[in-house]
Amino acid sequence: MRLSEVLGAQKKPKLKRRYVTLIILISGLLSLGFGFVTFYGLQTGTYALTMSPEASEKNIQLSESLDFTNAASRLFVNPTMDALDTTYLFLNVEAAINTDGRYTDPNNKDYTAYTFYIKNSGLEMVDLTYTISLNDIHNNLDDAIRILVIEDNLQGEVTRTMYQKEDPFPKNYVNLPEAVTFSGTTVAERDINKLQAGQIRKFTYLMWIEGQDSSDEMLGGRIRFQINFEISNADR
Repeated sequence: MRLSEVLGAQKKPKLKRRYVTLIILISGLLSLGFGFVTFYGLQTGTYALTMSPEASEKNIQLSESLDFTNAASRLFVNPTMDALDTTYLFLNVEAAINTDGRYTDPNNKDYTAYTFYIKNSGLEMVDLTYTISLNDIHNNLDDAIRILVIEDNLQGEVTRTMYQKEDPFPKNYVNLPEAVTFSGTTVAERDINKLQAGQIRKFTYLMWIEGQDSSDEMLGGRIRFQINFEISNADR
């Protein structure tokens, strides 16, 4: 059954098969990169999350668990392979939020979800800025990609923001939350202000190819997302 039939959306050409690879890479001062790459079954192996020496010197730590017993400058994430297009309605968002590290949905293998924590283990307050950007775009795959970012300050404040590329011909989407649109290659730039010594932020990212926007012309396309966290006020 086509996704459009399930949702009651207007029929249109569908992307019948996509092979999606998750690339996660932390580099530079402090960065987190997620990438979807579609090929015909190309295996790209395991990718690493790393921090630069400068970030380590400021004691900005990464962990897949809240207790930070395994805090490290590197985290390893296996790629997602052989994914089809899907839609927000079929994502288990709450399960993803409640699962540290990589979440694998037993009922839907067609999206990527990952939770990690950032901690200021230093002695001084810092401001962070993170920028989500796109590069290496082929076959206009960015027209169908969705990114859901869930940021939790662990003090009762949780924000959920879904991003999608600006559509010159807006659609009446079925069962999709309102999205923040972007144009060009910069998806968003957000600040984390006054992260005090000892404070922790939790991030969950969900990424998928939205079936209500996909098309056969996207088959074989590829795209990379880079999410860069930078310390904006600490002395170097």
